[in-house]
Amino acid sequence: MKKFLLKIVITILCGIIFAIPSYANSEYNNVEAKVVKDLGIKEVKKDDGTTQIVQGVTIRILEGDYKQEEHDVEYVLKEDIDNSNNSKDKLMENNKILANIQEENGEITSIKIQEIVRQNNILFMILIFLILVLIVARKKGIRLILISIFTVLSIYYIFVCSISKGWNLLLMSFITALCINIFVSMILNGISKKTDIIVLCSMLGVIISGIIAFIYFKFMQLSGEILNVSIFNISLNIKELLYSGVILSSCGICLYISSAISNYLEGLKEEDKNINWKQLFKLGIEKGTNLITNIIYIPILLYLCSAITLLIIHISNSIDSQNISIIIAYLVNISIGGIITIPITSFLYSFLNRNKIFYKVKSDNIIEGKRSLKL
Repeated sequence: MKKFLLKIVITILCGIIFAIPSYANSEYNNVEAKVVKDLGIKEVKKDDGTTQIVQGVTIRILEGDYKQEEHDVEYVLKEDIDNSNNSKDKLMENNKILANIQEENGEITSIKIQEIVRQNNILFMILIFLILVLIVARKKGIRLILISIFTVLSIYYIFVCSISKGWNLLLMSFITALCINIFVSMILNGISKKTDIIVLCSMLGVIISGIIAFIYFKFMQLSGEILNVSIFNISLNIKELLYSGVILSSCGICLYISSAISNYLEGLKEEDKNINWKQLFKLGIEKGTNLITNIIYIPILLYLCSAITLLIIHISNSIDSQNISIIIAYLVNISIGGIITIPITSFLYSFLNRNKIFYKVKSDNIIEGKRSLKL
């Protein structure tokens, strides 16, 4: 138990080591503000001949060095009134917004409204999710909640915040996936040789999935456009961002497959101590084939349904097929990563435990009833 708690603490500390420098040194210049007055909507003619629809508002800054100061700001509702169908919702009084402040010599030079703050709605949905998990799963739900919180924090504080530092996206996505795998495996399976095997096999599946994604994007000749992220004041390569997304997306399904097969083979080893590693390997493959349905079915529903808007627009020939290719890439590579994890886990677990003897933790011959002392 002490070793278990020790490794949990070490894992959390490793996450904090990555998280605190990334977060503390990130210069976002974004503050929360509140709309106090609507100044009306007008059309603005730009130098390039396009016309914007702009809403004027007075905002009050709610945090930071300029707290309680009020400023008049223009919010672009529509970029090009003639050629664009995309428009934003009009701001209402008392709306909370996220504003980007640019300053020089201690004075504000410009303020740009980024978006409407939606944290309260998100927190409400998360609260409903946590309550349902605790009601249905009870004690196991606590572990699930702990895993979910750690996963979200790892992706944000380790991966997303590292973007603002200009660090290598592929390396940071791999480190993030590794931290998640170690923590989740320890929470679900404790600290043992099995946990080490689960982490190793799942990460091998993640790596192979990333390699296949690299080859896929190479042959599909997807553009290597540079994405300018104003909030971080940096430029990102779209391809590197896509590779990182594949690595992080395949992390969960590879871990699920590796853990399921390892637990299954451990149970077989406990039942029959004379079973050899070749038989274990075959039984592991059989177990994996029963999991293939989940490997393929879940990602198909997840990605296709989340991208249904893009699919409909593509049918109307209003969108570049590159966006559809990216969706297919995520879907295929995640499924391939999970499928490849099956033989990897079956072989490594069977071979590395070929000479190990497992003992049952709980006896099969338990007599129920009150305890008695025979004299």
